[in-house]
Amino acid sequence: APDAEAAKRALADADALYAARGDATKAEAGLEAYEKLLVADPTNTAVRIKVARLYYLVSDGYHRLAGEEKEGAMIAGFERGMAHAAAALAVTSPVLKRKICTGAPMADVVASLDERAVEPIYWFCTHMGKYGLAKDLLEVLSNKDLIFAVMGKLQSLKPDYFHFAPDRYLGGYYTKVPFPEGDLARAFAHFSASIKGAPAYLA
Repeated sequence: APDAEAAKRALADADALYAARGDATKAEAGLEAYEKLLVADPTNTAVRIKVARLYYLVSDGYHRLAGEEKEGAMIAGFERGMAHAAAALAVTSPVLKRKICTGAPMADVVASLDERAVEPIYWFCTHMGKYGLAKDLLEVLSNKDLIFAVMGKLQSLKPDYFHFAPDRYLGGYYTKVPFPEGDLARAFAHFSASIKGAPAYLA
């Protein structure tokens, strides 16, 4: 019982840091707090998703803004966020994770996607895409088909997830593909749908 109470307090403290993640110092402290909780409870998917979100904020926001001095930490954060999302996916949809990790055909991966996988697969692919962009072009090219297929499926499963994120991603995708000019009419259509669905979301 004392251990259970201590765990509840630790989770409440971590959640408080998460709620204050607009402060970079508290966001990083939240990562540390959640990482400790996951050592004791590695199957807690709700915490895994919060950690993935925090790594994305810290890496793509705070570390990216800091420039070259934080580039290594930014890339490492994308890797950690991807790992946490994959761990959550292993709990919510083990078959899907296994197909991704064994290089199953894209159609099989997409066919296995359901609503249980929406959160972990979204954050997995978001981190994967940012990691690739931070590394090199080959990394981007090796993962773009998986990310595109997943985002397309998410658009049909839960188009409003995370402020209409699937349309936001597809909008960005079609600014570049077909390479190099992209398809700006399709990009505009997806961005417009995302803006209409979530007009208060700055990104």
